[in-house]
Amino acid sequence: MERLLRAVADGKEWVDSFTRYGYRRAFERYCALYAADYAAAARDGDPDDLSAALLDALAESWRKLRLWNRAAARSDSKMVVVTYLTPMLLRAEEPCCRQLALALCREWNTRWPGDAYCTAPFETIVNGFRHSVLGIDLENKHIDGD
Repeated sequence: MERLLRAVADGKEWVDSFTRYGYRRAFERYCALYAADYAAAARDGDPDDLSAALLDALAESWRKLRLWNRAAARSDSKMVVVTYLTPMLLRAEEPCCRQLALALCREWNTRWPGDAYCTAPFETIVNGFRHSVLGIDLENKHIDGD
């Protein structure tokens, strides 16, 4: 569980790499580091139990921080779960990994409904970066046609 928790709790490197040009490489590195551990854990356990245990451990790690650091740590952890862990699990060939991604999302949304998220595959996230200069969308892909 320690290595699984580290994949989410130690999120500064991953959050900092979440840029239009850095995300693809960072995601591949994240998958290389943690995909095997999560696949093994998903094969060996129940997705609901594993997601609950992971979020329990994550919440406990937040409680150990100083009060003024908790919100930032929770935000970073959520970003890692949404942009790295979930897409990695959805991309995995084993169906148990996809079940874990959905169970993790369900469990997070149940525990923290005001901070809920939806699952998205890697391709959706990586294609969502805007190509803009000074806030002007150069590709117009985010401007509604109507």
